[in-house]
Amino acid sequence: SIQINQRLTNHFFFFFNNFKNIFTLGKQLVTFHSNISLNKTPQSIIINPGQFPDFLNNGNAYEQTNQSVENKVFFTNNALSFTKALKKFSINQRVGFLYENENLDSQIFTNLILVDDVEFQNKFNWNKAKIYSQTQVQYKNESWRFDVNLPINYYNFAWNNFQDYKENKNRFVFEPRISISNEITSFWKISTTYNRSYQFGDVNQLYNGYILTGYRNIQRFNSVFPEMINDGLSFGINYRNPVKSWFGSFFYTYSILQNNILYGISINQFGASELQTFRIDNERKNHNLNFKLSKYISEIKSTFTLNSSFSKSTFFQLVNNNLNEISNNNSVFELKINSEVTDKFEVELKSNVVFSKNKIQETENKLITNQLHSFNLNFYPKENHYLALKSEFLINNSFTTNVKSDFLDFLYRYTWKKKNIDFEFQLNNIFNTESYTTIAVSDFSYTETNFQLRQRQVFFKMRFSL
Repeated sequence: SIQINQRLTNHFFFFFNNFKNIFTLGKQLVTFHSNISLNKTPQSIIINPGQFPDFLNNGNAYEQTNQSVENKVFFTNNALSFTKALKKFSINQRVGFLYENENLDSQIFTNLILVDDVEFQNKFNWNKAKIYSQTQVQYKNESWRFDVNLPINYYNFAWNNFQDYKENKNRFVFEPRISISNEITSFWKISTTYNRSYQFGDVNQLYNGYILTGYRNIQRFNSVFPEMINDGLSFGINYRNPVKSWFGSFFYTYSILQNNILYGISINQFGASELQTFRIDNERKNHNLNFKLSKYISEIKSTFTLNSSFSKSTFFQLVNNNLNEISNNNSVFELKINSEVTDKFEVELKSNVVFSKNKIQETENKLITNQLHSFNLNFYPKENHYLALKSEFLINNSFTTNVKSDFLDFLYRYTWKKKNIDFEFQLNNIFNTESYTTIAVSDFSYTETNFQLRQRQVFFKMRFSL
C-alpha cells in the first residue's frame, strides 16, 4: 500500500573479437578459434523511501536508498580442433584454454551517506582458468548411430574480497555424454542420451557484501563455493511421414542436480526478502515430458500443431529459518493453426495455456492459470502492399478474480522496391486497454504484477537501406 519509486541507471560497454583460421599441419586440416571480449557495466539505483531500515539504518525510517555497482569482465577462449574420418567412425578432437577475470565493486548509501560496513560493500576479484580436451567419436552403421563425447576439464578458481579473504580451488572433472539412436523404419526413430555435467560458482554466487537487486530484494552469499553435479537421462521417439504430412515427437527427461549449498530466504512483513547460502548438501529432482504433433492439410493449405509439456521439480529450501520440501508443477498446452486461405490472405491462430502450482511441505497452494490467445490476419491485396490485424486476448486468474486483457493492432505497409524503402502506418492498442496483470509462480511464492499501459497510439515509420 506504500508508493515506492525506483530509478535504475544501467550503462553498458562491450567489446569483442572472434577470430578463426584454418591451416594444414602435415596432411591434417586444423582449425584455430580465438574469442576475446571485454565488458563494463556501471549501474546505480535510487529508491524512495529508503528500504530495509533494519539492515541499513539501525531500524530507523529514512528518505532514500542509493546503490552503485560496477562490474568489469575480461574473457578469452582459444582452441585448436580437427576432424578425422576412419571408415564408419568420425573423430573430432578439440583442445583449448579459457580464462576469465571479473571485478565487482558495490556500495550502498542511506540519504547519500555511505553505509561504512564491509557487510554492505564489495571489492571482489575473480579469476577462472580452464584447460580442456574434448574428444567426440561418432559411429554410423545402417540404422544405428552412436555419439560419445569425452570432455576432460581442469579448472582453477581464485577470488578475494577486500584482499582480506582469499580462496583458491582446483577441480579436475570428466563430463561424458553418450547418445544412441536407431531408425526403426523410414518413419520411426528412437533415441536415448545420458550425460553428466559439472557447474561451479561464479561472482554472482560468491560475493559476501549485501547488494540490492531491486526495491524488494537484498542478497549476499557467505563465500561457500557452489559445486553442482547434474546427471541426466532422456528417451525420445520421433515420427516423420512426409507423404501424409504427419510429424510428431515425444521426449522424457529425468535429471538429478546434486548441490553443496542450500539457499535460505528471509521474508519480512512487507514482502522484502534477504537471500543467503548455507553449506548443506542437497539435491533437486526434475521430470520433464514434451510432446509435439503437427499435420499439414493440403486441401485447405493449413498446418495444425499441438505442443504440450509437463514438468515437476522437488527440492529443499530454507524459508524464514524453516526447512521446507518444495514441489513445483507446470503444464503447458499450445495449439497453432497457420492457414494460407488464398495467395493474398493468411490466417494465424495460437492458443497457449499454462498451469502452475507449488506445494510447500503438505500445503498445496492455489493453481494459477495463464492464457494467451492470438488471432492474426495478413492481407496482400496488391504487389508492394501489406495489411495486418493482430489481436491478443489474455486471461490470468489472480487470487481473487480472473483478469482479462484485450489487444488489437492494425498495420499497413507499402514497399517502394525501386528505392528499397518501406513506409509503414501502425495503430496500436485500438481497444485502449489501460492495464495488464501477470501472475508468476516462483519456488516458494506467488507474485502478482500490474502494469499501467500507454493509451491508443499511432505510428508512422520509414525504413531504408543505405
